[in-house]
Order: sequence, then C-alpha cells, then structure tokens
Amino acid sequence: MQILATRRRIVGTLPHFEYRIFVPFDQISVERQNLIPNRSDYGFKGGPWARMREVIAPMDYLRMAPGLSRHDFGRPIEALSKRIEALLLGALYPEMTAVVVPIVLAVPSNPDDSLIYTDISDISGRFLALNELGERLTSEGLGLRAMHHSRAA
Repeated sequence: MQILATRRRIVGTLPHFEYRIFVPFDQISVERQNLIPNRSDYGFKGGPWARMREVIAPMDYLRMAPGLSRHDFGRPIEALSKRIEALLLGALYPEMTAVVVPIVLAVPSNPDDSLIYTDISDISGRFLALNELGERLTSEGLGLRAMHHSRAA
C-alpha cells in the first residue's frame, strides 16, 4: 500500500516540525472509506488521505457511534498507530528519533519541508496482528521499501 510521509516546519522562531503519515483513500477498501467521517487532503494534493489509526483499526471500531465507548476502544488503536508512524518516519527521516510521534518535534538541524511517497505492506484492519508483535514491530516488518521517492514540499 502506498503512503505519504511528511515533514513540515511549524511557523515560528524555533525549528519545530510536524511529522505525519497518510494513506491515500484508494489504498483502502470502499467499505473502510465510507466509515471514515473526516475526508481531508490535510493540505496535500491527491487527497483525501486516511490517518494511520483509520487504516489499522478493526471495522467494528470504525462502525461504533461517537462516545465514551468508542474513545476507550480507540485508545490502544491510537497508541499503536503513533508507534507505527514513528517507526516509518524514523526510517525515512533520521532526525525523527521519537518512539511515539509527537504533535510537534524540535529539530536543531532545521531541515527542509519534505514529502516522501513510498510503499509498505497492506496493513488495513491489522490492528490485532500488529499489536501482538509488540516490540518486535519494525519498519522492515511493516514492509517499508528501502527505495522511495522524495520531493521538497
């Protein structure tokens, strides 16, 4: 499945960056697409894009009505999605050393904004299987290709 890895500088005096992974809607099933309420291009052409938690989540979670039960059920999904993103982003952007993707990361080297289009294994709906891997989960295990296409944002 294709992914888009992004690095964007947050406007301000310090070199703070936002790192994210997105998956094109055409890489996930139509049924999954229909259960994702937030359809956005997140400022990147080619959207709409799905977030990692929406990609790995079990369909039962996506079908749940908003509320406390959905929030509680979604906590481990969100935690794993942030770990997966950190593994992939760390492999693609060496300065991104966080174990869990932070909202904003201070990067002293102040790199340029970047978009990387690459591929990983299809992980749609694979929350349970990926979660069972625990610490054995790696970017290679996710099928991240060594070769990727990068361009300045």
